[in-house]
Amino acid sequence: MFGEILLDRTLASFTVCRWCLQRLSAEVFRLLTTFRRRQHSRRFVIAVLSTILLYYLLLSTISYTRRPRKRKTPPILSHFMFESMHGNVNESSNFTKQIWVFNNSDAERIYLYANLLQKLPWKANPQHLDNFRRELNAETNVSTDRDLILTQTNVQLDQEMPCYFDTKKSMLKYPHFVATKDFMSTLPKESPLKGKRYEKCAVIGNSGSLKQSTCGSQIDGMDFVFRCNGAPLEGFVTDAGKRTDFLTFNPSILYKRFGGLVNESMIESYITFMKQYDSMVWYPCFGSRQLVEPCIKAISYHDQVDSRLVIGHPSHYVSIWEFWKRRGLRKKPSTGLYLVSLAATLCNEIHLYGFWPFPIQLHEGKVQETAYHYFNNLPFTSHHSSDSEFRLLLQMHMLGSVNLHMGTCTQ
Repeated sequence: MFGEILLDRTLASFTVCRWCLQRLSAEVFRLLTTFRRRQHSRRFVIAVLSTILLYYLLLSTISYTRRPRKRKTPPILSHFMFESMHGNVNESSNFTKQIWVFNNSDAERIYLYANLLQKLPWKANPQHLDNFRRELNAETNVSTDRDLILTQTNVQLDQEMPCYFDTKKSMLKYPHFVATKDFMSTLPKESPLKGKRYEKCAVIGNSGSLKQSTCGSQIDGMDFVFRCNGAPLEGFVTDAGKRTDFLTFNPSILYKRFGGLVNESMIESYITFMKQYDSMVWYPCFGSRQLVEPCIKAISYHDQVDSRLVIGHPSHYVSIWEFWKRRGLRKKPSTGLYLVSLAATLCNEIHLYGFWPFPIQLHEGKVQETAYHYFNNLPFTSHHSSDSEFRLLLQMHMLGSVNLHMGTCTQ
């Protein structure tokens, strides 16, 4: 119906325009062939009016068919209007100044998340954590002892090692990696985590919410500490702690920070950086085929660092990925969620720090910006399902299976 009306209006406008052009041409021709002042003036006025009418019709037709512009989303820093509600909130006459005004639903959601974490006391529920552990073991059919790390017992000589992020195009360019005799000699005989069990574990995310948290000593007091993707420790001990027992190191970092280890300068920089850790460093080398060789090269410098460098078994990550996919997570799990799943199989109590995935947070009743990482100023990204993962972890927090720490830590 709307399309027919628009078509009729457009056709009518062009018909009028054509008629006006014909009249204008005729009048111009007559102006050139007449010399009477009165006729010249009258026809000149008609010509001007016809031109104005033609211009108006063309503009109205274009503006009518133009699509409306999309309205820009308000910047996230204007979500809350707390700053305008100044005054002493302790006075009874200023009660309404404690009421928050939200510009959109995202602001309201962040506000509710923060209040749920800060105002409700957390109580551990070992039964819920045990139920989570049982589901993981039953559905993934993988174990920390057998599949987390590549060993000489879970990899066979000449076995092809497929990469879980490879496409058909990349598989044609980079054939499967084959476990050679030299490669097998670099693998441990069994997992260093075999038979291990810990009472309290901390999983440290890299969110900027760790800044000014003073959680470092609380983190260092845990029995086992997991960290993500080569997060630096020097200069951040007060907030992020320094104890590290298990560190993931994404092979893409070898290019982002160390130029792919293509020259001596980059190699020396990498070795110097790794000396800040004294832990197990876990490399997921078999995520992408093109990163396998640089990853294995990075591990070859194990005798120059204090950490134990190991390679992740691809089947373990894939199994955890499938587990969460069946529960509605569309994108691949972040390293943080993967480590939470791993910690559930090793720990009796799990504490999470630096898992706030939003660019603002509430700190001591005020809104402040939050960096994507506590150690740099990178912009926020949607590479993972951060919001969906946070909602999941928040519910696990409320059920007592993990403790999602937010804000300043008490010493």
